[in-house]
Amino acid sequence: MAIFGNIQLPQCKCRGLIFTAFPLFTNKLTIMETKMIEQFRKLKTKHPDALMLFRCNDFYVTYEEDATESSKVLGITLTKRIADGVKMACFPHYCLDEYLPKLIRAGKRIAICDQLEDPRQVKKVKRGITDLIK
Repeated sequence: MAIFGNIQLPQCKCRGLIFTAFPLFTNKLTIMETKMIEQFRKLKTKHPDALMLFRCNDFYVTYEEDATESSKVLGITLTKRIADGVKMACFPHYCLDEYLPKLIRAGKRIAICDQLEDPRQVKKVKRGITDLIK
């Protein structure tokens, strides 16, 4: 786990490299993240038994209980968001081919939630479940 000031940042290892997700410190991001959590929870109600991989820019993020499970199975850092204390764990999107088989072997049902719009074109990105595995 990396420390930035007094903040714990999530890290993951993929293809022999260690990645750290650095937050941006603005009020606008806090509002955006809150809307993302709302999106996550709404989509999670459709498949409550599936571990949801929620695409956020260059990362797949898991929240709440999914974060606890994914951190155990994948060996990635479990952390909490500062604004609201929501548990989260993440990994770079290009590591999906490495981490997805691990989740499947662990017997997890997986919902992959991708961005349906280009985040550079809109303020609030629409997301939807694009794959349901197992």
